[in-house]
Amino acid sequence: MFVVGYSFDNVSSGYTRIKMTRKMGGRSLTSTAAGRYQFLSRTWDDIVERCGFRGRFIPDAQVLAAIKLIKERRAYDDVVAGRFEVAVAKCRNIWASLPGAGYGQPEHKMVTLVAAYTSAGGKVA
Repeated sequence: MFVVGYSFDNVSSGYTRIKMTRKMGGRSLTSTAAGRYQFLSRTWDDIVERCGFRGRFIPDAQVLAAIKLIKERRAYDDVVAGRFEVAVAKCRNIWASLPGAGYGQPEHKMVTLVAAYTSAGGKVA
């Protein structure tokens, strides 16, 4: 999987901590976001410390870390119950590309997210 200029193979042993800069809307944005869920280095470090992933940035650890963040926002039960839009609203401060995140980055439209979620097998109430 290609994410932030690196494949999953390249980031599987440890968080890359590479700052990437790109132009967005006439301004530069620098981020350490990496991996399938675009974890910032500070977020990943916090999860590693609290959950004991031993710093391994492997796909399974990334999935568990994403679930942990979703649960911390009290959105996991919403996902399970099919309240996808409610869950997204609760998690928008974690991922800048979610609708209403407000970080000044491009945000996905809810209809696009719902379509991707359902095409991957997710259920929406």
